[in-house]
Amino acid sequence: MRAQTAAPYDYSRILRRTDPASSPLSLPIADQTVDVAAEMTGDLTATLPAIAAIWQQVSPDADTTGQMLRVLTAFTASAIAAGATTWHDVAVDDIASFIHAPGPSAGDVCRLRKNAVHGAYLALYDAGLFDDVSPAAGVDPVPEQVRNDDRGPIRTATHDEMLILRLATRLAVSSRAAHLSAAAVAICSASATTTEAPQVLWGHAGLTGDVPQLTLAGSPSATNDDEARIDARIVTLDRWEAEALTDWHTEVSAKDKPGKTSRAASATSVLYTGAQALDSNSAHAAVDQQVRKAFTIADLGRELGLSAGSLRLWAAARHVTEFATLITGANITGIDPFTLHRRVTRSGAPGPGSS
Repeated sequence: MRAQTAAPYDYSRILRRTDPASSPLSLPIADQTVDVAAEMTGDLTATLPAIAAIWQQVSPDADTTGQMLRVLTAFTASAIAAGATTWHDVAVDDIASFIHAPGPSAGDVCRLRKNAVHGAYLALYDAGLFDDVSPAAGVDPVPEQVRNDDRGPIRTATHDEMLILRLATRLAVSSRAAHLSAAAVAICSASATTTEAPQVLWGHAGLTGDVPQLTLAGSPSATNDDEARIDARIVTLDRWEAEALTDWHTEVSAKDKPGKTSRAASATSVLYTGAQALDSNSAHAAVDQQVRKAFTIADLGRELGLSAGSLRLWAAARHVTEFATLITGANITGIDPFTLHRRVTRSGAPGPGSS
């Protein structure tokens, strides 16, 4: 279920999922004594501090991290009761039975549980404590609500989805690039559409100041339709977004060759290296491919309404708690406040530029 509030412009009710069945932790997991020997065996409880530490590195919301850790503690208890002692021992059927929670708002509870369990396996893999495919991958939290094509409305991502998506970018490594997927997710989660994202040049990324910022080009409407227009804007990057872009800048700079234009030159696209124009379908598709790579690893690709456009809505929604901050959120996305409110609060068809 979602956090409940009567305030119509408090989007935390949409972004923060909760599990009523999870109990408060008697001691924060991060403060628990680490048994290194047991941790290295993949012990279900001894590894919880390592998981917590990695989640905190990528988390956009401390309350959501705490909720996910409570869910994870409940999961490890159920796995131990079923006879497992390590993460390798846990059966897929036991994972599925834990995820498929009954009761009101079960859809959100199931999704939160799935993301907590899958996110734990991703964290363990990142820490070198698990060396196999996550057994939670492929378990649909709500089997009757699975996307089988790219049509339909776009919804905002939730905080738990953003956590595991960011974590997934650490594993989206190829022989050609280690931080490209993270950079694409960072730019889109700063409110860029996948059309704007390839147009971001290194000169548009202010990463060295006290307040890291990104300049986005916007998208003037070819008609008089205000909903189709996206204003140019300067947005503030959060810590993770700034670090992701800094890591990518360091990586591409290290590949510079004498006599060649730097891949990190101020007039060079941060994300697109193809031969087509930066506002071309080819450039758009290249960015979308990098974001989809992270969605695939996070096992969010079948979630209804979830796409690169969901990161853009999340970028605004995370700041909105009242009408005054609705205007702030609208400025972040470059659209009208009421257009933003309509897109965040309903599953209606997305307007132009939402992807």
